[in-house]
Amino acid sequence: MSTISTSWPQFIFNATRGDVRGLVLNNAGAFVYTTDSATTPSVVLRASNSNLLRALAIHIRDTDVFPVMELVFPSTADGDYVLEVYVPTQSLQYLLTAQAGDTSIAAEVFTNDATVEVKMQATGSGSILVQGGSIQANDLVVEALGSGRVEIDVQSLFTMSSIDLATNSSGSVALYSASTTTSKLTAATSSSGNVFVGRGASTKPNFQAMTVSAHVSGQGDVVMLYAGTCGSSEIQTSGVGTAYLGALACRDSKTVLLGDGDIYVVASSSLQSQDSGKGTVYAALQPGALIAGPFSAMPNATVLLPQFTPVAIPDHQTFKNGRHSTMTTGQFACTILSLLVFAGTITGLAMWAFWAVRRRRRSAKEGQEKFTEISTPTSETTMVAKM
Repeated sequence: MSTISTSWPQFIFNATRGDVRGLVLNNAGAFVYTTDSATTPSVVLRASNSNLLRALAIHIRDTDVFPVMELVFPSTADGDYVLEVYVPTQSLQYLLTAQAGDTSIAAEVFTNDATVEVKMQATGSGSILVQGGSIQANDLVVEALGSGRVEIDVQSLFTMSSIDLATNSSGSVALYSASTTTSKLTAATSSSGNVFVGRGASTKPNFQAMTVSAHVSGQGDVVMLYAGTCGSSEIQTSGVGTAYLGALACRDSKTVLLGDGDIYVVASSSLQSQDSGKGTVYAALQPGALIAGPFSAMPNATVLLPQFTPVAIPDHQTFKNGRHSTMTTGQFACTILSLLVFAGTITGLAMWAFWAVRRRRRSAKEGQEKFTEISTPTSETTMVAKM
C-alpha cells in the first residue's frame, strides 16, 4: 500500500446515461459512493504513473435488462492507484468483481425498491464490503465464487421474497443487519467457505423469516448467529461442515444429515430428523413437540462457533496493479453470461448447493418487475482513459 500523492495524474470520466444499474469491476478494486448532485455515474482514477492511468478501460454495455458499466485494468500496467466510482443514490442492482482488488460500497448505493432483484458476486481474490444504510429488494442474491469474501453490514434489510447466500470456494459470505425480514433465507456452502448470518451480539430477535434453508456439502459451515424466529427450517448436510442454527427459534424443523458434520436446531412444534452420517443432530425442543427420527439434546456447554474475519478496506487506501492473469474482454463476457443465470440449471458450476439456492425461483407478483438474466451485450460504448 502506498501513500496517495497530490502529484499523481488524475482521470475523470462522466457517463452520459442515467439508466446504468450494474457495475462490473475486472481486476480493479474500487470505492463506490453515492452522489445526490448527479443523475449519471462518474469515475475518478488517480494513479502513480501515466501508463496505469491510460490502461483503464470503461465500457457501458447495453443488456436485455439494463445498462452495465464495466471497468477493466489489464495486466500489462504496473503501479498504485485509487479508483472511485460515484453513482446516483440507490441506483445499483448488480455488482460483480473479478480477479484482484477489494471493493468498498458506501451506504445507499444499492436500490431500495422492493420490486427488483439485487445480486452481488465476488468471483476472484478481491473482497466486497457493503457498509451502512439499508437495502430493500424482492430478492437478494450474494455469492462468493473465489477466494474473496463478501460482507454486507447494513442497518436494515428487507426482501419481499428471498435472501440467497452461497459460496462454492474458499471465500466466505457474511450478512449483518440490525433488522432482517424476508420470506425465505437460503444459505449454502459447497466448499471450504462459510456462510454467516448475524453477529449474535444481542438476544433480542432481529431476524424474521417464514422459511430458512441451510445446505452444507463441503468443509464450510453455515452459521446462524441471529436471535430470531422462523416458521420452518430445512437443513441438509452431506460434508464435514456443520450447520449452526441453534440461535434461531423455528416452529418446525426438518433435518437430513448425510456426512460427518453436525446440525444444531431449535423447534417448538415438530422435528423430523434423518441421520445417515457420522455427525449428530442436536436439538432444543419445547415440551409436547412432535418428534420423528433420532436426535441428541442440545449441549449444556457453550458451542464454539466459527468466526468471520471482517473485511477491512480503509477509506482511500491504494491498490496495486501488477503483472498477473487478467481475463480478456471475450473471456470476461463469457464469464458474465455463465455467472448471471437466475433460473434453470447452473452451467459450469454443476454444484448441488447452488441448485438448491436457485430452485425456488418464483414468478413475480402482478405489478412487480422481474429481474431477468443479463445476456450477451447487444451493443457497447467504450471509453479508454487518456492523458
